[in-house]
Amino acid sequence: MMAFVTTAPGPVNGSTAQDLIDAQPAEIQKTLQERRVAVLPQAEPQNGGPRLIRSMVLFESSPDAVFALMLQTRRKPEYQPQIRSVERVSRGDRESVEIVRLRIAFKNIAYRLLRSWDPAAHRIEWRIDPAYDNDIRHLEGYWEFYPLPGEGTLGYTGSNVNIGPILPGFIQRSMSRRKVPQAMDRVRRWVDSGGTWRP
Repeated sequence: MMAFVTTAPGPVNGSTAQDLIDAQPAEIQKTLQERRVAVLPQAEPQNGGPRLIRSMVLFESSPDAVFALMLQTRRKPEYQPQIRSVERVSRGDRESVEIVRLRIAFKNIAYRLLRSWDPAAHRIEWRIDPAYDNDIRHLEGYWEFYPLPGEGTLGYTGSNVNIGPILPGFIQRSMSRRKVPQAMDRVRRWVDSGGTWRP
């Protein structure tokens, strides 16, 4: 079994959606309420770990429904146009291997992801497969889904990506600042539509 824990830790176990929201600065909480998506301030890396880009997303469906849709990774090109394809190499009960092909800044990029998930915890993790000849240097991340009072789900996600020499670092950072909120909003719209929304 391929199960793993990324070096990108999620929130502390036992946290509720409200705990996670309350822990954010007032301006982040306001953005989350108004736009349904908020990119969090970057935290300093711990123990030499990666600097994560973390976001929160408010979904209208239950954690089970959101989780089920988010596991349908081959459908990512439906809502993230830069992704050309997600090819499944293998899939087990709680893990998969996938080759992702995308286009960024006029460059075609391919890499292989190792993905694992825990349905009981509503957590999905991924990391780049170091045994593959990837076009990017580093990628890892996670999604966690927390029930909101009444109906709805708080999605909490973090990721770290280093495309490498294909794109200079300052371009990567600039693209991240601009693209992450848009990408998270596309995820939200697609999930809230039951997978029917298209950009």
